[in-house]
Amino acid sequence: MLALILSTTSGASAFQVYGDIGAKWQALGGANGPLGDAMSDEADAAHGGRFNNFQYGFIYWLPRYGAHAVYGLIGELWNGMGRERGTCGYPTTDEYSFGADGRRSDFQHGKIIWKPGQTTAIATCGSYYQDDVIIRPSE
Repeated sequence: MLALILSTTSGASAFQVYGDIGAKWQALGGANGPLGDAMSDEADAAHGGRFNNFQYGFIYWLPRYGAHAVYGLIGELWNGMGRERGTCGYPTTDEYSFGADGRRSDFQHGKIIWKPGQTTAIATCGSYYQDDVIIRPSE
């Protein structure tokens, strides 16, 4: 794990962003990137994961998938769906280009896609966690 320790200020509070999450945040431009300033210290997430909140999104880390950023309209929808405990689970990719000017992020149990002209993203996810147990809808 990267031992880099970074901090940023948001108002009068300083937050630490470090390790794989810090490396991802720096690779995306740090405070000048799409996530903006850190809004929390790194904290525990469900199922052994870690996360930081940022002005405009999140970076989540799970050993199996590494650190991935979720932001913008995709991040808004994922947040509203319960983040890593919701139907999509943890992010498995960063946001990437999809189709004609669209954007997509992949998750443990599906994907969230945004296309130009849409005011929200669309999720296609098939299972979720409830009390730390994975629930898969019958097909």
